[in-house]
Amino acid sequence: MLEGAARIMLQQTGQKDLANNIYTADPIDESNALEYRDVQQGATNAIPIAGGSCYTCWYFIKVQVTDPKKAAYRITVSQDEEAAPEDPQLVNGVPAQLYVAAGHPVKRRFILDSMDHWLLQAQVATGAVDVYVGLNSATVGPQDYLWKASSAGGVASLAIKTTDVRFHLATFYYVSVQAVSDADALINLSLKQQRSVSFIPNNHDSTFALTRTVRTGALLFQKFQFTSVQEQVKFHVF
Repeated sequence: MLEGAARIMLQQTGQKDLANNIYTADPIDESNALEYRDVQQGATNAIPIAGGSCYTCWYFIKVQVTDPKKAAYRITVSQDEEAAPEDPQLVNGVPAQLYVAAGHPVKRRFILDSMDHWLLQAQVATGAVDVYVGLNSATVGPQDYLWKASSAGGVASLAIKTTDVRFHLATFYYVSVQAVSDADALINLSLKQQRSVSFIPNNHDSTFALTRTVRTGALLFQKFQFTSVQEQVKFHVF
């Protein structure tokens, strides 16, 4: 707080939040704020937000000052780098070769921006493994996981459907690969997701073609998605 005093309030609405919408989530005062902090001149305060607390969310921030004529403040939103796990990221369509020593799990993380079904697969060259997927890098494993697969016939595979209620967009999932015996394991870990929805980038002209089916000649449909940081979106089709 550069000058004066203020109260900062936070509220949210998202995929799993049935109590709020984009109108009721506006924090009027501390009574309907999810959290709030008081800040005095020369001081700094923060509201931490857990990464898995809300999915596909809008966050609403209100700064209420005591005297607008004598108030000056700076507000920032940033990722907590110290709290963020350092697990290497698994990229869609790019296999990663992993050496898994017995008793020492190997971890990776991934994030998806499409709701198409996806496949996580471990091709086991030597040894045997269990694969766990969860939301917490520190605890993912036999006691804390959303999905689990064990290698059978040299392959551990997880096929997750679009309708799985545990599958969310823009969420980091953490993978823990563990050798199931005293023998070390060597695997190729891969994430596969084929988009049925094409992504349209901002301020970039794209050309798409629709084809007709051979038997009926009916025109097929094609789905697109876009992201925007503004409320108003303009697009042209010709």
